[in-house]
Amino acid sequence: MRLLLAIFSIAFLALPTSAEERDTLLIQQQYNLSELEVVSRRPLSQIGVMQSKIAPLVLHDNIALSLGDVLTYGSGIFVKEQGRGALSTVSFRGTAASHTRVDWNGVALNSPTLGFTDFSLIPSYFVDNAALLHGSSSISQGGGGLGGAVVLNTDLSKLPHGHLLTYTQGIGSYKTFDEYLRYTYSGEQWQSSTRLVAASSRNDFIYTNKDEWADIKDEEGNILSSYHPRERNSNGAFRDFHLLQELAYQPNPAHRIGLSLWGTSSYRQLPLLSVDYGNPALRVNENREQSLRGVLTHNYIGAQWSLENRLGHSTSYISYDNGSRAVIDGPVSYFYQTRSLLHNTFAESKAQWFASPKLMLNGSAKIALQQARTAGKVHATGDPDLSKGLLHKRVEASLYLSAKYTPTDRLGISPALRFEVYGNRSTPLIPALFVDYLIYKPANLALVASVSRNYHEPTLNDLFYIPGGNPNLRPEKGLTYDIGLTYAIGKKDWKVSGSLNWFDSRVHDWIVWLPAGGSSAIWTPINYNNVHAYGIESALQGAYRISPKAQIDLQVNYSWTPSINQGPSIFNNDRSIGKQLVYIPRHSASLIATGTYTSWRFTYKYAYYSERFTSTSNSPSKLYTVAPYHMHDVSIEKLFSTRALDLGLKLAVKNLFNADYQTVMSYPMPGRNFELFITISPNFSPSHHK
Repeated sequence: MRLLLAIFSIAFLALPTSAEERDTLLIQQQYNLSELEVVSRRPLSQIGVMQSKIAPLVLHDNIALSLGDVLTYGSGIFVKEQGRGALSTVSFRGTAASHTRVDWNGVALNSPTLGFTDFSLIPSYFVDNAALLHGSSSISQGGGGLGGAVVLNTDLSKLPHGHLLTYTQGIGSYKTFDEYLRYTYSGEQWQSSTRLVAASSRNDFIYTNKDEWADIKDEEGNILSSYHPRERNSNGAFRDFHLLQELAYQPNPAHRIGLSLWGTSSYRQLPLLSVDYGNPALRVNENREQSLRGVLTHNYIGAQWSLENRLGHSTSYISYDNGSRAVIDGPVSYFYQTRSLLHNTFAESKAQWFASPKLMLNGSAKIALQQARTAGKVHATGDPDLSKGLLHKRVEASLYLSAKYTPTDRLGISPALRFEVYGNRSTPLIPALFVDYLIYKPANLALVASVSRNYHEPTLNDLFYIPGGNPNLRPEKGLTYDIGLTYAIGKKDWKVSGSLNWFDSRVHDWIVWLPAGGSSAIWTPINYNNVHAYGIESALQGAYRISPKAQIDLQVNYSWTPSINQGPSIFNNDRSIGKQLVYIPRHSASLIATGTYTSWRFTYKYAYYSERFTSTSNSPSKLYTVAPYHMHDVSIEKLFSTRALDLGLKLAVKNLFNADYQTVMSYPMPGRNFELFITISPNFSPSHHK
């Protein structure tokens, strides 16, 4: 830490600070200190939609953040992490991780076999626009999002003209190194963007193991006292590499063609749990993933109608190995190994037609081919090869129609209908109705409401995994009601906006994996639970410009999400009925406050999750609960500008108050840690500072 502070201080003293007006201009460009606006009427396309957009400052706070980190502090949904640099999933409105639909440039990121998305493998710097669609609003993206949808997109249309090169180096605790490189070019008709993210860490933080006791003994071996030992998080290293190449060609204002290619190579060691007392130096527990995603797009914008076509493909190869060594650096004896090869090919077309200033019609059609080949080997059984697993293909098709109509200046109505096919079976029609009404124009106070039915199809593993898959599973059925208020007020130098929503969702035939026939050797999924998820979501955003050189920004989110198992009971003495689902907190909150003065920026982040139960009976015992925790992060940044280059220095402190916490039971998390970032951007244009 002393070395980082020394580098930070020397850099501040050594670099010349630019002229005052140049600093002000730079910070305005960097932090958007432009004229504040409040939009007085929601556009036709947003009638009744409950949507939360992630601000660019939150999304691109620093290069070390995954999208899971961004959602922790920038939303009210629960992010479940199995340790630093490990699997990260979300619970949206009290639902399961597989009930959140995730799309990147139209490419589905949900695993076809597991159903969920690992947000730790999505670099936040590979996303230009991020939005959360709550409840019924997710139907516009597709079926299955019983909780909601996370919609991610890149955008080359706003690139600055000419060439731009940016490089950021991050150096942090636990031998952590992060690198980000981006080169862009924007001309009259062509745009190009190349982004590279590389991250590695030994991740060997020290933590207090509260699942273990160590004894202090006297010379005769009598126990004098006991304590929780301090241990090192061994076997937790990770190395991630991401490359995103994009091209866009716009021959005329009406047509635009784009190509996005995203490649990932990830290696992650999976550390021992805090309840595993083996020698970590003798254990092998690691996961590797290589993936490639590509999408070709064509957009047409006419006077009254627009068209968007996408053709995409994604491939992922995932390997997992678990074993041990007899001696350090000796040969590995494997206990269990799996290999997965996943393919998703799709074509999609969307159209919008403005029949009149008050009526817009939407339609979309999509077809996709999901392919999965997985195999596993349990060495203890003597299997001669990777014989168990899954080999299956499934064609999926979807049709969507909606109308957006404003009969008066205050009232908006939007009915929608979706139909989906999965393999040889189809879901019933998925209807939805969205309404909003402008109550008070000066405050842009609007009532927003929606109701919808939705269906979530079983994953390929649920249906066909060998052993244990259940081809007789029914789709999970959801019925969701939403009602809320949105508002936005402001003047020249300040702005406040926000929302307060109530939601009520009932999910039938919730899929749960249970031991087959009372045996723990083989598990199988069944339609077991009926779940009632309801609650409140609230959000507040504010900005106040103190002077042309200074501004304060604030964002607050809070969610109350009871998610109750309503049975029916299929076991004797079932104590899970009427109880909160496991690993879903009732309360979650987040806050981001940013202060900007010329070329200085200070950021404070806060996140809170209430206790999570690990037993279906909600036992209050510490053995079956994950304690609530409060998380605090801060960062300070300084920007410099010369005629040759722009330079930024940033120091981030995570877990400021050194909290001892876990998101998932027995997965330790790091204490206070630091990272220093240096950003360099050469100025190719001689008129850059004019």
